[in-house]
Amino acid sequence: MSALLAVFRRDLALAWSAGGGATAPLGFFLGATALVPLAIGAISVEAADRARLELGTALLETIGPPFVWIAAALAMLLTLERLFQADLEDGSLDQLLLSPAPLELIVLAKGAALWVGVGLPLALAGAPAAIALQARPESIPAIVASLALGMAGFIGVGLV
Repeated sequence: MSALLAVFRRDLALAWSAGGGATAPLGFFLGATALVPLAIGAISVEAADRARLELGTALLETIGPPFVWIAAALAMLLTLERLFQADLEDGSLDQLLLSPAPLELIVLAKGAALWVGVGLPLALAGAPAAIALQARPESIPAIVASLALGMAGFIGVGLV
């Protein structure tokens, strides 16, 4: 059990220290969701026409929650590529394979660390992103919960 805890702690530390590991996907997610209202024009200074402003807001209400999911999925894909890469490069993957702990549990510990280090912050960042994209306030908890479960699902697929 101590080997699994050590793998979890190591991967969690690597997620937050290795070259902006967890901050890069979070920055991508927040940047993508911040640019969508500007691209649609709902916040544009030139949108003086009230009907155009209302049309942009209605469009954001429609595409906001799905776009939060798309941006979170793309942000998570940024981290999945490097999941085992650092272990392969420094030789610790060989040590993990030789350890007495079952390989399945080691992989599960790595996935849990990735979810705590990247998936959970992405899910929590989904709340302000959904608000910025004009999501209904009563749907915010459902968006955050679905993002938390969805990020765990993406990590599970990436681990396989």
